[in-house]
Amino acid sequence: MKGLIDDADLVTLEPLLSHELAPGDIVLVRVPGKRFSHIVLHKIVSVEEGIFLIGSHQGRIDGWVERADIYGFATSHGLKSVAEGRFTPAVLRTED
Repeated sequence: MKGLIDDADLVTLEPLLSHELAPGDIVLVRVPGKRFSHIVLHKIVSVEEGIFLIGSHQGRIDGWVERADIYGFATSHGLKSVAEGRFTPAVLRTED
């Protein structure tokens, strides 16, 4: 299954500031690993009292993170073809 955002896609991120995160938002988040943390784009699956369940677009769940682990949220993305010089914007909020 293919992801929502592919390698070489251009993604526009904004800082959280007062943005209220909701399920379906795509966020840049630090995910703790066994040896080191990863910084990835993931979808918010659920929100519960200030913590966020994140996962991939394919349905894999990576666990709960705090707001401090989220660096920003995606407002748009587009596919940029270097050969053709095209940019096609799309708004990023997934609906389940």
